[in-house]
Amino acid sequence: FFSPFCMLATDVVWVKLGAFVSIFLTGLAAGALPLLSHTCTKSPAVLSVANVFAAGVFLAVGVCHLLPEAAQEIRAAHGQLDDRFPVAFLLFIGGYTVILVIDRVIFSADGHGHGHGHGPTAAPAAVEVGKVTNSSTPLTANGNMYDDINANCEGPVANPGGSQIPGYILLLALSIHGTAEGMALGLQDHMGDLLALFVAIIAHKWAESLALGIAFTSSTLPCRRALGLVTMFALSTPVGLLLGMGLRCVLSPLAVSYTLATAAGSFLYIGASDVVVAEFVAGRSNWTNLFFFLLGLGLMVLLKGLTHDPH
Repeated sequence: FFSPFCMLATDVVWVKLGAFVSIFLTGLAAGALPLLSHTCTKSPAVLSVANVFAAGVFLAVGVCHLLPEAAQEIRAAHGQLDDRFPVAFLLFIGGYTVILVIDRVIFSADGHGHGHGHGPTAAPAAVEVGKVTNSSTPLTANGNMYDDINANCEGPVANPGGSQIPGYILLLALSIHGTAEGMALGLQDHMGDLLALFVAIIAHKWAESLALGIAFTSSTLPCRRALGLVTMFALSTPVGLLLGMGLRCVLSPLAVSYTLATAAGSFLYIGASDVVVAEFVAGRSNWTNLFFFLLGLGLMVLLKGLTHDPH
């Protein structure tokens, strides 16, 4: 019943299982931290560096790993059609456009689009680390905004006058991203591309989870429900990974290549249009961010060269 294409090498399967567990635990721990900790403090500089590193990783994974693999398979299948209409690159643009519409049109229509800015003068976003839009929760002198969180997770999280809507919208937007990233990870069958994509996701997941947890601290949600929603988000990427592994068993190699080309476009958006725009802000020094952006980019290019498989 299952296609032989779904058969994977044992080491690839073990890496995917390890990715499933580690991505879930990372997302859960980072999202629960602001909900449960009395002393959780913001660190915009650290989060900004992590985000730009992840942006470089995503950009290189999309352009250097996923797109070439997909383009090779698609060109072999379509021949002359691909000479007239570069199918892989059109799907690449389509994937970029889909995420653009979701992130900047649908979820920004009511002013709640999600973003990744963490610097002191970052561009406006629904959630910035240490600052939640429409929140009346003040920052103390040491930057701690969680002194009123109940360590036993009883009652509302914080800010009884806050709205639940921004947190739910952020949860939906980030979960769509997470599931798409997980599916791309599950579709991989080459160790080099698999490891590169895993690094991109794990470097990004904890910052998104932390931002989501901070959003819920400024809502009227009970702490237990907020923890449940953080758990749902933590599971979005692992569930996407399982979906991707399942799709390998029912899709042809060509169909998988279509999916990878589209996913590569979404990674271009995350790396170049989402995170970079938010983190490289005019009026402040961006040299540190540039260094870590190039570090993430360079490491993934190097990994591509070291693990090249002329399949």
